[in-house]
Amino acid sequence: MYKSAACTADCGDEYGEMYTFCSAMVPILNAANPTDASTLMTYVSPDNILSTGLPQDYATMSALIYDNLNDMGLKVAEVGACTYCGNKLSDYDTTGDSAVSNKCGFAFPVDETADDDTADAEDDDDCTKKDKAGPAVLAVGVVCMFLGAAFATFGLVKFNAAKAGAPVPTAEMSKV
Repeated sequence: MYKSAACTADCGDEYGEMYTFCSAMVPILNAANPTDASTLMTYVSPDNILSTGLPQDYATMSALIYDNLNDMGLKVAEVGACTYCGNKLSDYDTTGDSAVSNKCGFAFPVDETADDDTADAEDDDDCTKKDKAGPAVLAVGVVCMFLGAAFATFGLVKFNAAKAGAPVPTAEMSKV
């Protein structure tokens, strides 16, 4: 959004990137705050972009997302700040981060992914889907590798068989 708000000429790429990002973010934002989701899409909709640029500045549009991160199940500290936009993490309110459990979230701190086999109420490393994905992905990769090798071998055998009994191309054959 920052590049779009700062753009002054030939902004099609920037507006498209911003619209794509916001469109992907809106379902999550809508679950947390439907009013802010609707407002954000109003600001970034191609139909509402004025000839002079966006109807709102970067700070206004990003606030619609950052003010709702905790309600979306994300920690502001994990999302971070746009440093090349001139922002710092201290610019945002991170006091609500402690209320977000964020189990199996998109950014795993080391202490949330380590399996320490404790069964107390504070145990937050129950990401069983994440732990079971590795062997399944490996199995699919191995099966695909063997299938690929089998097809390659079959094709090579057929190619060599066709080559061994095939007539040698000559000038007379090109007239056929």
